[in-house]
Amino acid sequence: MTDLLTFGETMLALRQEDPGPLRLGGQLRSSIAGAEATVAIGAARLGHDTAWCGRIGADDAGTLVLSALRGSGVDTRAVVTDPDAPTGLLIRLPRTAALTRVNYYRSGSAGSRLRAADLAPALVRSPKVVHTSGITAALGVRPPRAEDPGWVAACGTGIALLDEDGHLDWLARPEDGARTRMRMNDGCADPRGRFLAGSMAYDGTPGAGALYRVDIDGSVERILDGLTIPNGPVFSPDGSVMYLADSARRQIFAYDYDTLAGALGPAHLFAELGPQDGAPDGMAVETHGHLWSSEWGAARLRRYSPDGQLVQTLPLPATQPTSCAFGGPHGTDLFITTATYQLAYASPWDGRTLVHRSQVAGVPAGAARIR
Repeated sequence: MTDLLTFGETMLALRQEDPGPLRLGGQLRSSIAGAEATVAIGAARLGHDTAWCGRIGADDAGTLVLSALRGSGVDTRAVVTDPDAPTGLLIRLPRTAALTRVNYYRSGSAGSRLRAADLAPALVRSPKVVHTSGITAALGVRPPRAEDPGWVAACGTGIALLDEDGHLDWLARPEDGARTRMRMNDGCADPRGRFLAGSMAYDGTPGAGALYRVDIDGSVERILDGLTIPNGPVFSPDGSVMYLADSARRQIFAYDYDTLAGALGPAHLFAELGPQDGAPDGMAVETHGHLWSSEWGAARLRRYSPDGQLVQTLPLPATQPTSCAFGGPHGTDLFITTATYQLAYASPWDGRTLVHRSQVAGVPAGAARIR
């Protein structure tokens, strides 16, 4: 059994030794780059049985990646060598002693072609922990996407379309100029392809947050006020109920939802946690209608029946679970993200992505269809 499986893109990294424009020449030092490979190497050096899964090109850069991983004791048996795409490239160019420019050459790379099926050979060994980071993978059976190939991003003070090259096309920045400094938080697509996302104050000002809806035509509307730390939202299997947590209030609300109009109906208190409990954070819904809720600060997940009854708690080795989403070949793997924020002591499990093998599949993540 593997202790840790990491997956994602690992690239050839070239660093210019001396500051100044590359066109003027200078020596370049080669290494590898990629958060998942770095985690794998670090864990292997600490004595853990660690594997890395990803795609590399059939080129010298790919050979260097494999050599570096194997040399640190990382299992690379599940790595796919792609004969039709090159290994990605990262170039670090120091401009001054304090400023370095980083250029990525990833479009069309082997690593960018990683697919869920590529993970199957690595998952056969039943890893205890599956880890990824950055934007390598969006959690869920299918990530919320805009018109292919891009995504909808709730970021900064607003909502934007994000293309494969990382370019942002802002739809709106509704929290610019707010009385207190604001940022966006959780978001998801509704059954008809609209995108909903919440906002919150950096300092947690009570009631400063809101919920926004992005319609198919790209217009953005504020549909709910008075939130503090909105998390979720998620929808029931038939889309008729939207669940939204307000973490600061330790409450989860269920709203009647009109999928044709994208309109919220009355709110019903679905679940409320006590002062001795943690705070409800990100959520996921099963095909049978049960709701999984991450409980920040309590090292567990809660599972509720459709009528709000607590039917299960799932203990975790990490103190601060932040969200959860279903994925995997059959949609039954519940991926759980965790955080180390303000922890006096972070265990090896904190800040990792965990996976729970569920017996029930989750509702596939909806696709945003913003034109």
